[in-house]
Amino acid sequence: MFCRILIKFHNIELRKEDSIIKHCKALPYVRWMYTIDGPWDLIFAVYVNDIKELEMICDDLMNRYGKFILDKHVSIATTIYQFRHNYFLAHVIIHRRF
Repeated sequence: MFCRILIKFHNIELRKEDSIIKHCKALPYVRWMYTIDGPWDLIFAVYVNDIKELEMICDDLMNRYGKFILDKHVSIATTIYQFRHNYFLAHVIIHRRF
């Protein structure tokens, strides 16, 4: 089962945020991760076998770093579409200056 976890940090120093990101990135079930601006600071996807495993991951995350997490959202992907990385370039005209 493919799930996304979105996190909003608060009261956190950059060094601690980097430490949390490094920890999460090293977990074997994390498939991809992005830091973003906006309503969420960190978003990553995990692959789990069942809801219980997802619950254990979220509980561990909150137990370790809960005091730095203002909000967390978890979603379960029911359908996944995978596109080539350059799928949108077919219609882009590139202008070059010489």
